[in-house]
Amino acid sequence: MTRVPQNGGMQSQLDLALDPMWNNSCEYVTKVIVPKGTVIYEGTAASQSINGGVGQLLGGGNQIYIPEVYGSWFGK
Repeated sequence: MTRVPQNGGMQSQLDLALDPMWNNSCEYVTKVIVPKGTVIYEGTAASQSINGGVGQLLGGGNQIYIPEVYGSWFGK
């Protein structure tokens, strides 16, 4: 997850360093409303080596990790 609005696709994959092997094409983007008081960890997406170290996704985008996520938080 990220606080930065996303258009999806390749730019999201690059900014968030989402390895294509994880099968996340960022084809679908949805808004998430996280309830106040929820524990979150926020930082910068680290770079990821891909294709056996031949390529690299730079990352650098805002990244949020939430240990417990509930389906009711997601937009329709």
